Amino acid sequence: MKYGIFLSLSCLLAVPHVYSGASGEKLEKPKLVEKKVVFKGFAMTASLPEKSIAGSAIKLRIKLENQGKEEAIWISFLQYSDYDLKVLNAKGEPVGNTQFGKSVGGGIASKTGSGLMVRLAPGKEMEQSINLARIFDLTVPGQYTLEAVFGPDLKIENITFEVTEEPR
Repeated sequence: MKYGIFLSLSCLLAVPHVYSGASGEKLEKPKLVEKKVVFKGFAMTASLPEKSIAGSAIKLRIKLENQGKEEAIWISFLQYSDYDLKVLNAKGEPVGNTQFGKSVGGGIASKTGSGLMVRLAPGKEMEQSINLARIFDLTVPGQYTLEAVFGPDLKIENITFEVTEEPR
């Protein structure tokens, strides 16, 4: 009996959810905005949905690639602190932090305490997901611009995205 329940649940989880539960309408994969910067054989790519609904999670994906010939090594503190992230509203004003955003601090400048040594071999890459709505107050519909910085040399600017009202 335990196996039957497990099998049923695993089959249910394997089916991709392409329909919204409430309306039954087919959901489309969100269009992503993506930018990449390369400096001395190390690349950073940042991508996020072009449009998101106010109050929902806004997943920023950051991919780091070692395109050089030597191993890259750095100290990681927490995925929310490894990058200096800045979000500006349509007027160019900084967007305020959420309570969680205030607790994780201001990225690279606030790193203190113990960290974890990360080693990235040549030709390898790693990817992290960060929920921007967890750090910044993105509950107001409008146009926003993201800046992401990793270390002293990798900086991606002017990634624009939109936060919309929930459809009624």
